[in-house]
Amino acid sequence: MGKRFSHCVMTPFSVLLVILCASSSALLAQVDRGGIVGTVTDSSGAVVPGVTVTVTNVSTNRSSKLTTDANGSYAANLLQIGSYTVAAEKEGFKRGLQSNVDVGVNQVVRVDLTLQVGEITQTVEVTRPPAGSDGNLFIGNP
Repeated sequence: MGKRFSHCVMTPFSVLLVILCASSSALLAQVDRGGIVGTVTDSSGAVVPGVTVTVTNVSTNRSSKLTTDANGSYAANLLQIGSYTVAAEKEGFKRGLQSNVDVGVNQVVRVDLTLQVGEITQTVEVTRPPAGSDGNLFIGNP
């Protein structure tokens, strides 16, 4: 009995197609973007729909304006990696502001904001410790 052999001839196009297919999943994993999501509530814990949320890249000063949905939620997707501020404004509430929001590669950071009743000209600012610190404070004698 004879052995049967089949020969495969790869054309340059076939080789290119195989390389592209094999590397496509690696290319998709190399996204240099991130996001910020969150929920806006009032001081009683009730969600606040219709809030204007402004997400600003600190280094470029580029802003994205969003509006919270019926559940008080917002999502800023495909943001460049970097440091951001998140501001929330609605008539009848003080402006809420979160600084030092660091967005990394493929990272989605949650920033929930609580609005206090008051005039929009007033701002309540919540600050995060700088990146790299553990956020612990030492009070008293060592």
